[in-house]
Amino acid sequence: MHDDDDHAAPTNGQPVVTAPRTGRPVVLVADDSPANRMVAFELLSAMGIKPLLAADGAEAVALAGEVPLSLILMDLEMPVLDGCAATWEIRHFEREHARRRVPVVAYTSVDLAADQTRLREIGIDAVLPKLGDAQAFRDCVMHWCAQGGALATASDTVPTSPESPSA
Repeated sequence: MHDDDDHAAPTNGQPVVTAPRTGRPVVLVADDSPANRMVAFELLSAMGIKPLLAADGAEAVALAGEVPLSLILMDLEMPVLDGCAATWEIRHFEREHARRRVPVVAYTSVDLAADQTRLREIGIDAVLPKLGDAQAFRDCVMHWCAQGGALATASDTVPTSPESPSA
């Protein structure tokens, strides 16, 4: 589907990073659970958001370096590279390449109340419980997409199939 509008309207004075010609925010979901990726894919799609999926932290780092994103939802306990290390690498890449800082929300089933300071030092902006309700998910995603910064220049060919871990 081709949309002539390349950008979403600004929210609270902040432009929302969007997929070109679709006007949709682009959200990366990094989670090693196929079931969790599918739930996030369905919720984001229903919100009109373009989901991009990664099965581990290394995939998330690679995608974050290639595709302009509105938001990253990062599981913290993943194989290959955990969410904290992946976030640190993404922040390092952003600094080294003078890239816009993409909001990262820890999307996890672990209670992280005591770790808020450590998470912020790594570069995680907020925590969203996986076991929360759908409205809390939507509210969090919309809040952080609005904080996402400049408009995207990502390719229209970013895959969105939930079957592929890197879709």
